[in-house]
Amino acid sequence: MEIIYFLNLIMDINEINKTAYNLINLLFIKDLEKKNGNSVDRKKFIGDSECIGKIDVRKTVYFTIYETDILNNNISANVILDNKKVGLDRKNYQLLKNLVEELLNDNFIYENCDFEFIEKKVFGWIIEVYSKSKADFDLYNYLLLNIEKEKNDHIFYFKVNNLAIEDNFVVGNCEFKSLEENFFEERLIEINHNSINISEKDDEAFLMYNKSFLNKLLITTSFSGVHNKALSQAKKQVELSINALKIFLSLESLNKKNLFNVDFNDMNNDVTEYFSYTNNSDFHTIIGSKKSSAVPVEISSNSFNEFKKEGLENISEFLKNNKKNELYFEIESLINDYGNINSTQNLHIRLVWLVSFFERVIIPKSNTKGKGLIYLKNNILPKLINNFDAEIAGKVNTIYKIRDKYLHNRIELPIGVDSILMFKEIAKLFLLKLIFLNNSNCQTLEDVQRFFDISTSKNL
Repeated sequence: MEIIYFLNLIMDINEINKTAYNLINLLFIKDLEKKNGNSVDRKKFIGDSECIGKIDVRKTVYFTIYETDILNNNISANVILDNKKVGLDRKNYQLLKNLVEELLNDNFIYENCDFEFIEKKVFGWIIEVYSKSKADFDLYNYLLLNIEKEKNDHIFYFKVNNLAIEDNFVVGNCEFKSLEENFFEERLIEINHNSINISEKDDEAFLMYNKSFLNKLLITTSFSGVHNKALSQAKKQVELSINALKIFLSLESLNKKNLFNVDFNDMNNDVTEYFSYTNNSDFHTIIGSKKSSAVPVEISSNSFNEFKKEGLENISEFLKNNKKNELYFEIESLINDYGNINSTQNLHIRLVWLVSFFERVIIPKSNTKGKGLIYLKNNILPKLINNFDAEIAGKVNTIYKIRDKYLHNRIELPIGVDSILMFKEIAKLFLLKLIFLNNSNCQTLEDVQRFFDISTSKNL
């Protein structure tokens, strides 16, 4: 094991291993019995799923049967060994899940795998130790070995709907691009190089199955880890890059029914279409979404260069920095919120969300009186806009009035094009100012509030 694993620990490994061994003692062991049609194991609980079991047969020598709740969370598990049913009931399986939560406090484990992966490995270790009557490794070392075995560098490509671009470009940690015509032939050569007994028929099926990705706009990024964790992280970065680009399409968002989106955030699609592969040629392909007939948003090379000048370059570099502080995470959320605002059809809801866009940052947590408009006009706008004047202040007042009428009474007053575009431009300037502050070592919301001379003490 690399020593860095141990330097990153913020938990007691001995306690973790001790808890894991105690779980073995909590296993129930039952002889298999034939049941008549009227017999049941236990009383049905309100909220239970219909006694559904999930059977996971991958990479095990036995079936693991998981009972799930209505949210598809595992709530108990068992296996069949030597004509006996062995497992953890609901109460004790919750103890296993508590242990998984503790394990995810370890930096190496958290960065490389997700809850489900650890959950299954922990239960697998418990059953393995029970069946062998010994442990080849303590749980923690067992997990590290399995993570090292299964983690890899994954490259993901997701389909983007309703967007057309003139040239490839990069936003944050993702690239918008199309594939070369021989892309999958090259992947097939890699797969055949790392595998044996691949038939010509399988080669043809591989090319046929993946050809739907050709001549399509894709967004690509890469992550290291076990597959599901890497997929989750890739989706987060893709969402940020998609929404960062949308920030600069305020006018298009007013005359398009929907802006573009990636499959997993597109309500018109049932299935995310993507493929991924690793440096040892493991390949995953998912297809089957509905096809959109909407007219795509077009972004020329000149338009993209203008976006960069207007601030997209700053946002892109910010996303690459990947800091770990409160303000950085808040800015990430604001980028996604702004993109979602530009994709929302109801303009009055857009205004509600735009006002919240500011107030979640500028109103101190200790303030219970709600002075968002006052803070915005007196503290924020003078530092964002050089020529801030009564005309701009009046438009901001109008936006707040329309927002309040809709939010509190559902009265939909007319929204002026100039007013909403101006307010969205202010939101963009505010976002860029937050990025500047974060790059200048502001790390918390209180740091931001102090910069704008907003008192963080309790308002009496």
